[in-house]
Amino acid sequence: MVSAVGVAMIFFGFKYWGGIQGDVQEKLVDQGYTVLTASIGSFSSNWDRACELYAQIKGGQVDYGAKHSETHGHSRFGRNYSALYPEWGEANADGSVNKIHLVGHSMGGQTVRMLAQMLEKGATGAPTEEDAISHPLFEGGKSWVHSVTTIASPNQGTTLADGFSVIGDGVKNALVTMLSVIGIAGDTTKAVFDAQLDHWNIYARATDESIKEYYDRILSSRLFDPSFKDTCLWSLSVAGAKEESVWVETLSDIYYFSYATVGTFAAVNWKFKKIQLPNPLTMNPAFDVLSVFLGSRYAPDKLNLTTDWQPNDGVVNTMSMSHDGLGELMPYSGLSEIGKWNQMEVLTGFDHMDVTGFSLFSKIIDIYSSLAQLLASLPVNGEARSSVYNKEVHTTVTGPYMNGVEVWKKRLQKRIGHPVRGICSAVVPASA
Repeated sequence: MVSAVGVAMIFFGFKYWGGIQGDVQEKLVDQGYTVLTASIGSFSSNWDRACELYAQIKGGQVDYGAKHSETHGHSRFGRNYSALYPEWGEANADGSVNKIHLVGHSMGGQTVRMLAQMLEKGATGAPTEEDAISHPLFEGGKSWVHSVTTIASPNQGTTLADGFSVIGDGVKNALVTMLSVIGIAGDTTKAVFDAQLDHWNIYARATDESIKEYYDRILSSRLFDPSFKDTCLWSLSVAGAKEESVWVETLSDIYYFSYATVGTFAAVNWKFKKIQLPNPLTMNPAFDVLSVFLGSRYAPDKLNLTTDWQPNDGVVNTMSMSHDGLGELMPYSGLSEIGKWNQMEVLTGFDHMDVTGFSLFSKIIDIYSSLAQLLASLPVNGEARSSVYNKEVHTTVTGPYMNGVEVWKKRLQKRIGHPVRGICSAVVPASA
């Protein structure tokens, strides 16, 4: 998402910002902010996604890079887009440049970091470096990003992706099945889900294409090679995130903010080893198995990670959400420092999707209203940019979206199989 008064703020995902609580973009626009939402490929690598995001914001055809595309075996060019913010990067009469705030949830946080890096320094240091003159995105020299905000993002990877790599065939079959099912109906399914994998020759089933031909086309893609790196599983893995952070830096002229989420509690297993288990009152049951995997083993053991990596939100290790592991980390206390990671207060009791609005316990619009207020307060030019104090900005939510106790009762009832009685309930008003 992109927005702020005077500087556009860009969010991106599947237009899912707000979830069951209403569209965050519309609510922030009503508050006077300029907010835009982009949508990019969910199974693609951060490189491919960054190229897509650039094309969507600036306008034009996606160019994945000649060398990158040849190396990984997919088409160089992708879809054409009308610009979300065509004046992005253009100079104003006073000499200032139209910049944006980039906000990404989950893998989106990694992607916006990479886009900011490519804008400023091109593909220098990347595993496959592109010729600077081949496309404006790869030439560098563009200080077009004012801030980067990552929300529940695997900035240092997630051990869940590493676990999937161990069972690569199972993941391959699951992804193929999902992509096949959503594509069989043809282009109309894009209204529900669009994998945006055209450059891999994975697109909706053609009218003259049999189901067998459709499956064969999907299975023939190199995207499903377990050792392949130009895919989300590599970018999300601990090793993949580490490789990307070697060249995707914490840039000195950008403000970085991070929000971490956690939905587990400390426990011990039958061997009296430390583990983390999903909180049954707040974790979406759909994430339970994944959360147990993340928190109940030192997995995969070859990573040699400490137990600090066990707390999680059902998809990402909370430890990984703070920063890239290399840049300087500063707990946010009202002072925003440029060129450093400003870590906001950890959102406790949040699973991976709660923070996007799929929560009945917290009004997540409070988080984004506060974030928009913070981003709007950041000066674009001058020495004052180095550090900005804004004591009015808060990072916590103000109250339940619904009566949380009633939701807990329903969740417990579903888990234990009979109605829950005798729980003393109290609703705390949002103003408390």
